[in-house]
Amino acid sequence: MQWEGNLRKLETASQPNHHGQVAYALLGADVLEALPAEEMNAWVGEQIHIQFEGQIHCRVTGQTIRKAYGEGMSYQAWSEHPAAVESVMRP
Repeated sequence: MQWEGNLRKLETASQPNHHGQVAYALLGADVLEALPAEEMNAWVGEQIHIQFEGQIHCRVTGQTIRKAYGEGMSYQAWSEHPAAVESVMRP
C-alpha cells in the first residue's frame, strides 16, 4: 500500500473497539484539502517507510514554506491566524 500527502497527525480513538483494541488512524491532507483518514491498526507490528519529499506546506494558506511554526503554519499565519493564539496552542 502507498499513501501520499501532507502528514498531519496520528489519531487514536478514545474508547477501545469491540476487540478491546485502540483504533489508530493517520490524518493527512493534499496541501489544504483533508484526505480520508487511513486506518493503521493493520500496520501495527509491520515495517513502514516514510519519505520526506522536500516540501512543507502551510496548513492555513497552502503556500510552500521553509520552516513550520505552531502545528504546521507559516510564520505569517502563525503570527496572525486566530488558530495560533496562545489559548488554542496551549489550552
